[in-house]
Amino acid sequence: MSKIPERIDFDNDVKIVKLTSIHKVDNGFECKKPDYTEYYKVHAFNDMMYGIGKTWLCTYKSDTVIGFISVAMSHMKPERHESLMGKGYGNIPALLIGHLATRKDYEKKGVGTRLIAWAIKEAVNISDRVGCRIVMLSPENDQEVLDFYKKRGFTYVPREGNEKEDAFFLDIHRIKKLE
Repeated sequence: MSKIPERIDFDNDVKIVKLTSIHKVDNGFECKKPDYTEYYKVHAFNDMMYGIGKTWLCTYKSDTVIGFISVAMSHMKPERHESLMGKGYGNIPALLIGHLATRKDYEKKGVGTRLIAWAIKEAVNISDRVGCRIVMLSPENDQEVLDFYKKRGFTYVPREGNEKEDAFFLDIHRIKKLE
């Protein structure tokens, strides 16, 4: 494993690559949440094989996995938030962030922020080819996690009625207008 840098040079030392069969799972990868570590080590590749979701690795100097993000397609009911009302005839198509994790020893160095920026860019690119209006996720009930997404412009939507979970979303249409 590479020496842990004080600051990460994301432009030169970091790549985001899709997990494939040629990647060996980095057994040294551990994050704060054991179930996310288990997801990466045990379930991510199977989810990809069955078309459930795709996992992308954030690698440092090509050999150390310092984070990962899993994404899939989803949707949100427009009734969940007033800013989504009137945006279509049915559910709002979304890029779903299923898992996002940073290696323990690389926390607070911008890895999660970089992965979120990557997901937003992917959603914008997808929206040019197919319907995709928002990036969404179902956050854990952890104030640090909630604050992380709020700081990055995501809108919090508490569960109501039959909804099983709280959610966050970011309307990528706003981002596209800024380009």
